[in-house]
Amino acid sequence: MIKLSQLFNSSAAGWDVTKQPNPCLWKGVNCSGGSLITRLSLSGFGLSDHEFLSVVCNISSLQSLDVSENQFSSIPHEFITDCGRIGGLKLLSFSRNLLDGSLVSFDGFVGLEFLDLSYNRLSGNINLLFDELVNLKSLNVSRNKFKGVIPSNLGKSKALEQLVLSVNDFSGEIPEQIADCGNLTFIDFSVNNLSGSIPNRIGELAILEVLILSENNLKGGIPTNLSSISTLSRFAANQNHFSGSIPGGLTRYVEIRKQFTQWCDPFGEFCNSGKIDLLGADNNSFTGMIPPELGDCQTLTLLNLAQNELYGSLPTQLGNLRSLQVMKLQRNNLSGDIPVQFSLLKNLSQLNISWNSLTGLIPSSFSNLQELTNLNLQHNYLSGSIPDSIRNTNSLIELQLGENQLSGRIPFLPVKLQIALNLSSNLFEGSIPDSLSSLTGLEVLDLSNNKFSGEIPDVLTQMPTLTQLILSNDQLSGIVPKFSSHVSVNASGNPNLIFAPAPAPALNASPQREKAERRIPIAVVILVALAASVPAAGLITIICSFFLRIIRSIRK
Repeated sequence: MIKLSQLFNSSAAGWDVTKQPNPCLWKGVNCSGGSLITRLSLSGFGLSDHEFLSVVCNISSLQSLDVSENQFSSIPHEFITDCGRIGGLKLLSFSRNLLDGSLVSFDGFVGLEFLDLSYNRLSGNINLLFDELVNLKSLNVSRNKFKGVIPSNLGKSKALEQLVLSVNDFSGEIPEQIADCGNLTFIDFSVNNLSGSIPNRIGELAILEVLILSENNLKGGIPTNLSSISTLSRFAANQNHFSGSIPGGLTRYVEIRKQFTQWCDPFGEFCNSGKIDLLGADNNSFTGMIPPELGDCQTLTLLNLAQNELYGSLPTQLGNLRSLQVMKLQRNNLSGDIPVQFSLLKNLSQLNISWNSLTGLIPSSFSNLQELTNLNLQHNYLSGSIPDSIRNTNSLIELQLGENQLSGRIPFLPVKLQIALNLSSNLFEGSIPDSLSSLTGLEVLDLSNNKFSGEIPDVLTQMPTLTQLILSNDQLSGIVPKFSSHVSVNASGNPNLIFAPAPAPALNASPQREKAERRIPIAVVILVALAASVPAAGLITIICSFFLRIIRSIRK
């Protein structure tokens, strides 16, 4: 057995050989066979001494080294040379350190299965760095500054299961050789500068579970053969430049898995491995209709298809997504009515289908959505009135209904509204209801571009959290009430509305003015005394001359 007490300074990792001479009992040290050190778990030990790393490589029985969340600024060349000779080393983690600059090639390390270099400041090209890691199962270099192309030779590692290259500066195309890694289950290439299209060969990854390609410059269509991957549970391709339609069968195997769950016993863990919980494909150029098959994804919690070119009606099957918490479909070309089946989404907290061409009424059954906090139906062609039942959506804090064709009276609204109430650019008319003052937590109230008439209710000045009131381009009249100084009021475009003039600022009297004003009563006393001794004509001359001098003094 190699004695750690001989290899390390006794205080290097907070170990004290005088108190505990057996290193197998030290914190972070695991042994097998009673004396062979096989694992060092030193995460968060505050280590920074590079000599420490070189010494570790003298432990020939080492299988796992975790030095994540420390303060190492580089990996010594000696570490690569010496630890590369340890045939049994399977796990190596330098995640969340201060590693800077470029890496040297990981020569040796033929037995390494897990390598984590994430959350550092590493840079340069990785093309040849991992060429020797033929048994690697998991590679994570996310959150660094690596650049260049994704190495095509990663396909040498037939054992590779997880490949995470996200949040770097990789460019170029996704190599089609990635399909040679037939055991891949997890791919994350998000937040890079990748271009080109998704290789069709990715559809050959028969056991792929997660594919994340968000925030790149990818274009073209989504390969239809992704639909043949029965294990695919998460696919994110938002913020790219994709075009074409979303493959309709992308989630068709979810229905099969749902049927399996009815018969699974406590050991059928495999039933959970193939369920979709997140689907993000926003900010692309997808066309076509929303696949009704999405309604079969019973475990889906987020559906984001915003800012595409989708058209057609909203599938009623989306009402089957009972686990859904967020639905974002804004800025498409969707038309038709809002399905009343959406009222069955009891876990829904955010619904945004704004900037489409939806028609019809706002379903009164939306009051069933007791978890709903944000509802945005802005910029559609919705008509009719706001249903009275809206007041029963007890969690609602934001209601955006602007730019529609809504009319009728404004009902009592949920008292928890805080962020905004936007009813602008509709067909509302009549007086502004006093009931709006009950929204004591509201910050923004927009009633502009309607036909509201009458006076602005004084009770609106009593809304304590209001910061912005927009009443422009209505038919209001009377005097604008005085609001607190922190409230921005825009009431322009109301010809019969009178703005009360601001009080004139008090003029500060100058010292000369005050001195001159004090002279007036004194002058009167003097003139009275002179009147008894000076002839009348001379007295008038003296008076005129004296007051003229005082007036000039005041004007100065």
